[in-house]
Amino acid sequence: MKKTFWIILSTVAALFTTFNAFAEDSANAVTSGDHHYHLSLSPIPLLVGAVSGNFEVKLNEHWTVGPSFLYWNTKIFDYRFNASGVGIRAAYSFRAPALQDGPYLAGGLSYASAKVTQNSLSYGEISGEASGFGLTGLAGYHWILPSGFSFRVGVGLGLSKLNKIELKDSSGTVRDSGFNGLGGGIANEIDIGWAF
Repeated sequence: MKKTFWIILSTVAALFTTFNAFAEDSANAVTSGDHHYHLSLSPIPLLVGAVSGNFEVKLNEHWTVGPSFLYWNTKIFDYRFNASGVGIRAAYSFRAPALQDGPYLAGGLSYASAKVTQNSLSYGEISGEASGFGLTGLAGYHWILPSGFSFRVGVGLGLSKLNKIELKDSSGTVRDSGFNGLGGGIANEIDIGWAF
């Protein structure tokens, strides 16, 4: 899991560097004096020890783009949860310049993997693992205070492609397997953050 964390961190750093360079190249098209970057976190996952968020760079008067990330490593009761993910998010603001109060449309593509482990009297340590890609489309509203503090809420649809979910015992024997394929449903985002 540590290797995965460092891969994700390196990917986010590389994406940040790339988007930052692109934003500097397009700085002439952006009105001076307004926000150029936005860092946000989802407060609901924080309640269970997960960190999920986005870093966005303004590309022009209407568009922002940047990496999204997820990291979760915690124990709840007898279960150990490990999850990590990385993706990219693009948003279109109906008001210009972007990163101010107003409605938006956003889309994202991400990859995540998760593992849940528990000690069992019958089989020793049992673990369930899954990984897959996700695609989301959202519509919402973004509030940004003069101080830069921001709040955003959006709703839409999500589609995921999961690899086979497997339940293994401590010897590596597969005890059960589950869903393998496409799934979909309602997607949402509630974020707090800082625009600068």
